[in-house]
Amino acid sequence: MYDVIIIGAGPAGIAAAIQLKRAGTNIILLERKKVGGLLNNASLIENYPGFPAGIFGADLVRLFQKQLEVHNIKPQFLEVKSIDNRASTFFIKTNHKTFCSKTIIIASGSIPKKLNGEVNLSKRKLFYDLDQLSDVEGKTINIIGSGDIAFDYAINVANAARQVNLFIKNKTKCIPILYKRALKKQNIKIYKFGKFDSIPSDHTLVAIGREKKLPFISKSWQDLLANDSDALEKLGIFLAGDIKLQNFRHTAIAVGDGLNTAIKVGRFLSCQSK
Repeated sequence: MYDVIIIGAGPAGIAAAIQLKRAGTNIILLERKKVGGLLNNASLIENYPGFPAGIFGADLVRLFQKQLEVHNIKPQFLEVKSIDNRASTFFIKTNHKTFCSKTIIIASGSIPKKLNGEVNLSKRKLFYDLDQLSDVEGKTINIIGSGDIAFDYAINVANAARQVNLFIKNKTKCIPILYKRALKKQNIKIYKFGKFDSIPSDHTLVAIGREKKLPFISKSWQDLLANDSDALEKLGIFLAGDIKLQNFRHTAIAVGDGLNTAIKVGRFLSCQSK
């Protein structure tokens, strides 16, 4: 029986795990893919305090992993399938085993939005996350999207790709510094979305936004959450990071929210034990 099961080892889940471990709480950290979440896709992160020159996403992930090791936190790489509760105990079923806990922190992040008319692109190699796209050396990459993530992806792959074509629907939505950096890359070209079909590519990367999804919680809990974002906390289920703060996807915000959630969980456990 764990005090807390944390689902997701992105920045929010990592911050929550470290705080709770420091407080002597019996925890386990579950992760479906790999530690770091979307940080693994990020190029240069410039608004995370402590790194005046910025830091590459992969480098920050390595530092996070090292800090987990310092606190003897070993993520378990398992996919959560369902969550149930009976007699004030949560049962978290994964693809290999079932865990029990008194509380849960869900920090599972967000998933990419799908492209309408995807079937028309079925003959092309279509991807929704940068970490799925490993073969870019000397290739032509089409990227669909106009926000920060799309431009960050374009800048990231431009260092290895032969050509990067970035397709925007109406106008750019990214922050100005990313737009300027993209323009400085000679192998990045920006087009309106209507020209997409006439420009061939080796791979197509879609970055049109992300959305939260909680497939492993029951419909009744989903409905409860829709009506009151804090309603599940009364039961012992806490949300942290992008899954809760969908429109504020920054590492510093996720870390702060993970820490804040861990403190709330600690107080919840303290009240339960009285």
